[in-house]
Amino acid sequence: MLTRLSFLVTFVFFLFNAGFLYGAHGISIDGKLKYPAGFKHFDYVSANAGQGGDLSLHDNGSFDKMNPFTLKGTAPFGLDMFVFETLAVASLDEPFAEYGLIAKDIELAENRMSVTFTLHDDAMFSDGSSVTAEDVKFSLDILKSDKVHPFYPYYYQDIKEAKILGERKVQFLFNKTNRELHMVAAQLPVMSKAFYTSHSFSGNDGDNMAAPMGSGPYIVSKVIQGKSISYKKNPAYWAADHPTRKGLFNFETITVHYYKDQIVAVRHLKPANLTL
Repeated sequence: MLTRLSFLVTFVFFLFNAGFLYGAHGISIDGKLKYPAGFKHFDYVSANAGQGGDLSLHDNGSFDKMNPFTLKGTAPFGLDMFVFETLAVASLDEPFAEYGLIAKDIELAENRMSVTFTLHDDAMFSDGSSVTAEDVKFSLDILKSDKVHPFYPYYYQDIKEAKILGERKVQFLFNKTNRELHMVAAQLPVMSKAFYTSHSFSGNDGDNMAAPMGSGPYIVSKVIQGKSISYKKNPAYWAADHPTRKGLFNFETITVHYYKDQIVAVRHLKPANLTL
């Protein structure tokens, strides 16, 4: 009788705590997280930060493409930060920890040979279409292909494949155990399969300046090839109140101007009444 009771207690404990043991809102190397489930925002941001205004930045050189993942050419600053998003994002006040963004739940297998991501119900691209497991699989497949910069196939080489388990659930299978591999997987930038079905990914057909579509806080609003790019805040950004985004990306527009001369760049950006 005692043995049966012990079995029942163990079964009930596993039933109600299995998700806690292997699935979570965030991940780290040692299993410890600073921010608990349901946290409101990172400690280093202000939830009441002012919104609006224009930010003007500069970069050196030029740009000739709008895909930051390919090898040939140079993409403008900001695309991977403002337009595209990853399954999870790192916090800046703790080492080796990431919190789900596009992924609302991250479940690492007990044998550490796979990780399963359940996507956020509200995650969507800037055209209003949902981010699905198909998009995640497409993103992994293309970033492991010969269509991208060699860095990406090397970085994701130990991720064997992605298996779609449902419309918003995808599993990454690993080639070997590695205590960092689930964190590497969570850093995957998610691209729209529909967008890159209708637009060339490599840009070899002359479509290399088409503004990309992502799920991030900004959309590309204006491009002067090689000279400047402007990002405008997406008014329908799905994660505006997400705990990993709250208090961030507060400017209404961000414009990056390109210069080949650093002195000219400084003169352009300084206030008109300031004498250097």
